[in-house]
Amino acid sequence: MRVKSILIIVILLCILQGCSNDSEEISFEVYLGKEDLSNLKKYVISEEPLFTDRDIKAYDWKTHRIIFKKEFLNQKATQKNSDETKTYLGGSKLLNTNSRDRFIVYVNKEPIYEGFYMQSVLSSFYPVGATMVDVEGGVQITFNQVEGSHVMDKRNDERIYNRLNEKKILNKK
Repeated sequence: MRVKSILIIVILLCILQGCSNDSEEISFEVYLGKEDLSNLKKYVISEEPLFTDRDIKAYDWKTHRIIFKKEFLNQKATQKNSDETKTYLGGSKLLNTNSRDRFIVYVNKEPIYEGFYMQSVLSSFYPVGATMVDVEGGVQITFNQVEGSHVMDKRNDERIYNRLNEKKILNKK
């Protein structure tokens, strides 16, 4: 009888584990790529994401504007920059990145696309492709195209759409 009871408990636990809510799992992440000073053509990907779907209040699919939750914004506001006198000439002040940094968008641990941060008006570098800029309450990922460029706009990847829609943070209007 005791073996039967233990077996029933184990089966119930397995069933409950199998029915766990997949939407609690982090599936949309944005990582920082820092320039490798030993090889300026390479980037080192951060171990921790800059932000995940848990930090996002809303993602506007039409404009690719990401509005963050107040908790995330408060956390970023309290984090002190190592150089408090830093002037932002490009990069993201909100995410504490530099103009030479990159960002990489992942869905389910798979890289979908990468892009640049807003550049200073003093910079001669014009980023072609996805570019992240600070906006009120979040960031927006724009797309810069130049004639003759063959860079594809991967911001509209269906894997991103599907995951953000499952998380109920997608604004499709």
